[in-house]
Amino acid sequence: MFFRSTYIPQSEKAFGVTVRVPNFVDKFIKEFSDKLKLTFVSEPNARSAKSMSEFTSDEVFAYAYAVFHSLTYRIRYAEFLEIDFPRLPLTTDTKLFRKLCGLGSKLVAGQLLEGVGVPRNWNLTTDGSTLYEFKEVAAGFPKYEDDKVFINKTAWFDREMIDETKWAALFTIG
Repeated sequence: MFFRSTYIPQSEKAFGVTVRVPNFVDKFIKEFSDKLKLTFVSEPNARSAKSMSEFTSDEVFAYAYAVFHSLTYRIRYAEFLEIDFPRLPLTTDTKLFRKLCGLGSKLVAGQLLEGVGVPRNWNLTTDGSTLYEFKEVAAGFPKYEDDKVFINKTAWFDREMIDETKWAALFTIG
């Protein structure tokens, strides 16, 4: 089953408000909805937290992210992955779908370094200009410049202060 990227670059505007537009093939959404016995909600914020009879495009993305990062999936389909695009197996198990959505969301957040603080035993240097930002990894960071690893505009580690294990754990993806 093929599906395109989650959102198309352009978005629709209604009453001056930008609305994200999912970019899944209708056939894919219908087939997944039928298998899960859930209703697809096109706008992620439209689904209430209590509504377990619906799913969103963000959840489809998180599910796909979890499946494609699964070692079992990669081993089982290794031969096909070498010659073709990955295929997303669609589950009929709603509990499994929800669990994989949660795991996929955590993977995405981890790879984007969302909510990642700085361990206490690292020697973080700041320029003293901000108090609230210095321990947060900002968007577009980490950056390596002049033998320093910057985690935002005002905070950095000197490269020699970070042992290889910590370096690999924080900055290696995949």
